[in-house]
Amino acid sequence: MPSARGFFESSASDRLMDPACFPQEIRTFLRQEQRILDALEDSVDLLIEVGCMNGRYLDWAVEKAKEYIGVDMIVRHIQAGQRVVVERGLAAETHRFILGDAEEIAQVINSAQVHIQRERCLILFPFNILGAVSNVERVIDGLRQSQLPFLSSSYQTTSYATACRFEYYRRCGGRDIREVSDE
Repeated sequence: MPSARGFFESSASDRLMDPACFPQEIRTFLRQEQRILDALEDSVDLLIEVGCMNGRYLDWAVEKAKEYIGVDMIVRHIQAGQRVVVERGLAAETHRFILGDAEEIAQVINSAQVHIQRERCLILFPFNILGAVSNVERVIDGLRQSQLPFLSSSYQTTSYATACRFEYYRRCGGRDIREVSDE
């Protein structure tokens, strides 16, 4: 089984964010995720999206006049996001993409030189990003060090939710998908 980084470096991972692969339940999940962000709009000046790919929530930030930092561990995603910023004529100092790993979030944020009041920032782990992290304890420690508010959007662990995810992964081209339960 390839590492998370190895999988996400492959083009096969791009299908995970292809709306054509989303069953209705995933579409509903993503709408609910955005509704949560919409509800937090007045308390956020900077959105830091971890596992952003090429900026899933960049449009939300632009529409809501928020600063945006997209963080991803894959160079081609960061480069694609940076191209979008240039192509759309967005200010590079307020709409940034940074190469980084969720497990090193405190260092990534420090290197980004965040100038917004800490309580007006939001670190977002969208669409089950924490499910792809191999060392959650390091992420938690990094969040503690950053002292920034955060939100993790994650799937439920019910049998129904698992069946929906299996269908989603199948639509994305996944084969030989197995469920493993642990603590």
